[in-house]
Amino acid sequence: MVHETLPAYDSDADPDCTLTVTLHNEPSALRRVLASLGTIPVTELSYAAPTHTHATARITVPRTNATRARNKLNRMVDVLAVVPLEPR
Repeated sequence: MVHETLPAYDSDADPDCTLTVTLHNEPSALRRVLASLGTIPVTELSYAAPTHTHATARITVPRTNATRARNKLNRMVDVLAVVPLEPR
């Protein structure tokens, strides 16, 4: 019997992807963003609410999870836009 093993994760070969999320500034918006991402690993997160109406979150995830994270964030009612940035 032959067992295949997965190669070790190489972060240099698979750079992270940063998503910029614009959403309504609600008291629990950040909590809902994190809950919607669930098991997706988040390597960096920043949240800014420069106005009373809108907030911006910058979420960095491994590129292998970027499409899934973007789809989950786009399904949120509070989210206005999700824009991926270039790899760092």
